[in-house]
Amino acid sequence: MASASYMEDLTCSICLTIFTDPVSLLCGHSFCRECITNSLSIKDQCPQCRTTVPKEEKYLPTNHILKSLADKAKEVSESLCPEHEEKLKLICETDQQLACVICRDGEKHDGHKFKPIREAATSLRRELEKGMRHLPDDINAIENFLFKHANISCQQWNAWLLILYVCLINVSYMYA
Repeated sequence: MASASYMEDLTCSICLTIFTDPVSLLCGHSFCRECITNSLSIKDQCPQCRTTVPKEEKYLPTNHILKSLADKAKEVSESLCPEHEEKLKLICETDQQLACVICRDGEKHDGHKFKPIREAATSLRRELEKGMRHLPDDINAIENFLFKHANISCQQWNAWLLILYVCLINVSYMYA
């Protein structure tokens, strides 16, 4: 589990989230590329220490070590319960939400039905595969329906054009 200070070190001081494409300035401070680019377009200073950032320093390479650590921290934080910081191992079938063991035993989910995530994923995968088996038949039925109605529409259009043509001919004979 990631400690709070570890997460703080991997957090951009501008957007206050875990780094996305982190870059480091010569002063040693790191930011998300988009955040620091926007900040430097307004003022040529590091947002933390106010050191002037030369124009040539604005084209910064990605800090790959920091990026790797931030990516791992994101994975860890995404698999933890935001309320209890426990691993999310269950899915509440009632609320369709991921839950930790503490959530399951709490009042919020009292009387709800739970399944382990892997078991729920397996049954959802089976349902999806079952539904996909009928997909080609459904597509064919829709294509046939559209083709049938498109032909009727064309036939109706042709009939209207023919009636209009006959009317125009009659009108032209009447006034000739």
